[in-house]
Amino acid sequence: GIEHVFNSRDASFVNDIRQILPQGVDVIVNSLSGNLLKESIKLLAYHGHFIEWGKRDIYHDNNLSMFQLRSDCSFHVIDFISLADHVSPLIRRMLEEAIDLFVQRKIRAVEPTVTYEPSQVIEALLRCNSGQVMGKTVFRITSSDQPLTIHKKQSNSLLKVVIDNTMFPSEVCNQGTILISGGFGGLGLTISRWMIEERGELEKASNPQQNEWLRLKRTTKEYNAHVDVVQADVTNFQQVHDLIERFQKTCYPIRGIIHSAVVAEDRTLNNLTQEHLSLVLPPTVRGAWYLH
Repeated sequence: GIEHVFNSRDASFVNDIRQILPQGVDVIVNSLSGNLLKESIKLLAYHGHFIEWGKRDIYHDNNLSMFQLRSDCSFHVIDFISLADHVSPLIRRMLEEAIDLFVQRKIRAVEPTVTYEPSQVIEALLRCNSGQVMGKTVFRITSSDQPLTIHKKQSNSLLKVVIDNTMFPSEVCNQGTILISGGFGGLGLTISRWMIEERGELEKASNPQQNEWLRLKRTTKEYNAHVDVVQADVTNFQQVHDLIERFQKTCYPIRGIIHSAVVAEDRTLNNLTQEHLSLVLPPTVRGAWYLH
């Protein structure tokens, strides 16, 4: 079992681990980023291995001191998305082994699990955003006797938090375009209406349903907003590039992006296949990469 647990919110774990393992750690599996990654690598023992699961430092092309690898150490990068593309049998085998271990109760769900009723949605989401959450947060939906509702007082409070955080300042909305991918899905449509009510220009890359489009047009007319609907494949780099370039040449260039494109096809772990992963991952993962 796990004998020691340290705090990874700051670099205090470095000294704590040094006190227990003065010679360092043989294998470090890391998902921390920035300064905490640089501090973690200092804990490597002679001939140690540093295995990096994180993506932020890699895709931000951040620097790493080679001096920290001087003791015959090695640095490995593992990208599960690439593994799924290039070594799909390995991913399937790993998932099957994980499921077997779970069935045998050799591994178990993350703890603690904090359960919320539907009426506590906002409280739970704000708690998750606080950065102080450990374990798993779940909502009781099917077994709850409470309706899934957000009271007006709660929604106003949440809206104040969003406005205070200035996700999209007024100058962005007034002088630019907000691109929403998957804008006619459930989440995308809700965000679209919210953006219109707040004010602004919207560019929706989507395949609209007629009824939803008519409802959005009514909202657009009511708030005197402007919406353009275009069809583009977010998994196609050239289409994404051409779309953004087109708007950059207008009086309302793209100033913000909300990525809500998704293929909804839920399955249990033991029913996952490479074909299923190839269907659901590209719009979300590759689409986010191309849009960013």
